[in-house]
Amino acid sequence: MDRSRSPVLQRDGLTVSYLMSQVRDLCMNAEALATLGSLGGAEPGERNPAVLQAWAFTYVKNMLGEEMRGEGDAFSPEAKAALRSQGLDNPEGRTLVRVYAAVSGREADQLALQLTADPDVLLVQLKCEQYRSLAEQGRLDVVDPQFRADPAFLPYVHLWEQVKPETREHIVAMQQQWAKLAEYWQAFLTGQPLPPGPPPADPFGVRDSILRLVEKQAIAELTLLREELETGMATVPQVQEHLARLDRFDEVLGEGWMQEKLASVFGEQASRVDAVLTFRENFLKGKAEYWHRVIKDGEEAANRWDAEFYQPLRDFRDANLQDPVFGVLVEAIQAEAVSLHDAYAMLYRAKQGWWQAYFQGQPTERWEQQGAEVRALLVVRDPGAEVLWRSDNSWHLDREKGAVLAEFGQAYEAYWRALLNCDRAALAEAESLLAALPVAVASRPGRRIAEQFEQRLQEEYLAARQVLAESRSSIAVVERATAALAFWREHLDPALVAQWDALAEARFRPQGPVSREELFPGAGRLLEPSPNVADIWEKEGREIIERVNRYDSVIRAAAAAYNLDPLLIKAVITRESKGHPDARGGSGDTGLMQIVWNLWGYSSPEPLLDPVENIWKGAQILRYFIDYFDGDVRKGIQAYNYGQGNVLKAIQAARAAGRPEEEWTSFRSVVKGGNPRYLEDVIYFYERWAEVEGRSVTQPQRSPESAPPLQIVDQTHRVHPANYTVANRTRGDITHVVIHHISAGGTEAALSHWSNDVEASAHYIVDHDGVITRAVAEKNIAYHAGGINKSSAPAGLRNNPWVQDAGYMNRRSIGIELQNDDLRTPFSGNWETLEGVEFVYTEKQLRQAARLVADILHRYGLEPTREYLRDANGNLVLNPDGKPFVDLTRSTVVGHGDFLNKSGKYNEPRNFPWDRFMEMVREEYAKLR
Repeated sequence: MDRSRSPVLQRDGLTVSYLMSQVRDLCMNAEALATLGSLGGAEPGERNPAVLQAWAFTYVKNMLGEEMRGEGDAFSPEAKAALRSQGLDNPEGRTLVRVYAAVSGREADQLALQLTADPDVLLVQLKCEQYRSLAEQGRLDVVDPQFRADPAFLPYVHLWEQVKPETREHIVAMQQQWAKLAEYWQAFLTGQPLPPGPPPADPFGVRDSILRLVEKQAIAELTLLREELETGMATVPQVQEHLARLDRFDEVLGEGWMQEKLASVFGEQASRVDAVLTFRENFLKGKAEYWHRVIKDGEEAANRWDAEFYQPLRDFRDANLQDPVFGVLVEAIQAEAVSLHDAYAMLYRAKQGWWQAYFQGQPTERWEQQGAEVRALLVVRDPGAEVLWRSDNSWHLDREKGAVLAEFGQAYEAYWRALLNCDRAALAEAESLLAALPVAVASRPGRRIAEQFEQRLQEEYLAARQVLAESRSSIAVVERATAALAFWREHLDPALVAQWDALAEARFRPQGPVSREELFPGAGRLLEPSPNVADIWEKEGREIIERVNRYDSVIRAAAAAYNLDPLLIKAVITRESKGHPDARGGSGDTGLMQIVWNLWGYSSPEPLLDPVENIWKGAQILRYFIDYFDGDVRKGIQAYNYGQGNVLKAIQAARAAGRPEEEWTSFRSVVKGGNPRYLEDVIYFYERWAEVEGRSVTQPQRSPESAPPLQIVDQTHRVHPANYTVANRTRGDITHVVIHHISAGGTEAALSHWSNDVEASAHYIVDHDGVITRAVAEKNIAYHAGGINKSSAPAGLRNNPWVQDAGYMNRRSIGIELQNDDLRTPFSGNWETLEGVEFVYTEKQLRQAARLVADILHRYGLEPTREYLRDANGNLVLNPDGKPFVDLTRSTVVGHGDFLNKSGKYNEPRNFPWDRFMEMVREEYAKLR
């Protein structure tokens, strides 16, 4: 073995002088000094350190003399061999080992044999031994035990210098684990509050020793309780404290220990005490059960249970309250039950107050706080109380109030359906039901239902307004639209109607000519339509217009919901069924838009014979196919007839023939099934419908330097309505465009996240490939620009409205998220650990984002500006990250971090090339002038 790593003794230069210096070091420990002094001949009770040290040296000198004379016989042959291997088989070495043995209480042979042990292994073993020793002695107050302070481990003080670095790290971890373990059980034994969470792990095997300490204290507690009861000195508060401590011990020692110890402590009275303690357990559990039933099922049901199951416990209580010995014990249990009862009554009042406020749409925070505070007290006695007030502060187990909410939901949904259908009788019935319920429509459940229906009703309203704005609608259609508008104006909030009317005025201004390329963007060279479509329109056009326009308001509402041109839906209806709602095809095609019922999730064709259901489903399918081809309207229209698979086959056929992809339309004939000229037929009928409504479809020439139209994938239907506010923002409402970064999955992950109620969203997402996705309509308020921290805003910004009002920027801006996760290592989402993540923005992404920003600014009458805040001396004002604050009053394009004012978030979008991006925005903006 390497002698430089001897695990026990440091013996370089071992001489008599060195031996005595080691003894002097040992005498620095009071216990070691007392031991050596006593062995040297000091009088019992001697406390003088100088005297004890003199006797200690006498003892060592005598022992050294024995070893020099060869009279020592403390070591076995194996131990001597170990000493010899370490150069210690000499008088001084043997004496030093024997002195350490005397001080530590260990055998000299053991110490000698440990000389050849691996110090890394030995140190770990000794630390575990030390922890077990401390637990056995009940010394849990020692949280950082050191060898030098404990005589039993003094021989090993030099081990730390001899072990490997990784062993030292392991010992430090062991010390930390012991500290947690000792602090927890010391707090338990002394009645102090316990650290949160379960007891720490016990890798040292000390639990049995700790349990013996707990049991010893528990027996002492029982003994003290017995003495106070028998002498009549017990009071109710004292007994309650005893019971609380015994409950604590009971949690650790487990079931059965109490009955075993009662006999040894109380003797003949053990069975009587056991009966009272059993009564206590059932009495308190019964009290908790009663209140659980009150909160869950109501007072009437709880009182029935109480009369049947709880009365025998009261009888036991009343019979034992006057007992001369145990009456005070029963009285203390009664006091516990009263305390539990009062706490539950407070919780119940909080619950009733919460429901009343919730039903009326009033703030519930006061009741939430009260309920949470009472629950924190209750769970100490009744862990089941926690489920009665969850972390989200909802009374989810309250069946009585849940039934009221369900009834309200049905009535309020019926109210909105009656509004949508202009059904006066159904509306009156729903209003009558709502008046009889305690829930206000302004409550949170009411607002959620209203948000679900209000957008659809708005589109129906606007569709009716559009009918009146167009001169070519039939008399019957105009009459229906007029009647619907009158009904809605009678029953809706006048302020809401005024908003919708203003939106209609802006939306239905006369439109100029529009090109096919703008109406039907996408790759695909258009051919001539089928030969018979012109004859169909010439012979049946008047009847088709009359039939289709019967559903004009439904078509326009569905078109608005799925971001489609209503004339495109009318063109598809014309091509599919000529406006006959009961049309049926040979392959299960059903209704106005000839939907194959078994292919799109219906169990029979009957629902699709309803024109409203058919139009809404057809619009959804058409939007699905357009989105499938990334906004390519031409491929989407053909896929409505063909299926996307056949469109892909036509594209593959064009490529196989060495032709560009846009010529896929010439290869549709290679695909079996469907109409190869379906796209052109729909466009033909679209142009006829445009003529009906006074619009013209042309082929205007675009100058080479002008910006091509943006292609945007619409996914607004995927965003949960709780993640934005329905609004009617127009040109004067928008003042900023806010740039963000989004990571960990890009567009699809963001849309999936926003499909839940998370109170977060943005209007657009631009991914690495430059694909622009619309998530929230611009007119609505997305939740993307919150989180203002007033205290950290610079003086020059604190009085601005976006600092004083946390929702201001959301209301006045359009938010754009840019995908920026590392192309090699996706960002985990933890902003505190950004090292190693390279945030990447592609050139195509930046260019498309710049085009989008420029388009937004141009449409809302804003200039592309981004300027920085300066102080009175003209110097830049820097944020805590060392970057200049943006002057929000003079900038229209900003980042989320420019006003978020939260440490670590100033740089959002992270590592964004602002100068280059703004140059791109200005370039694209110039093309729009």
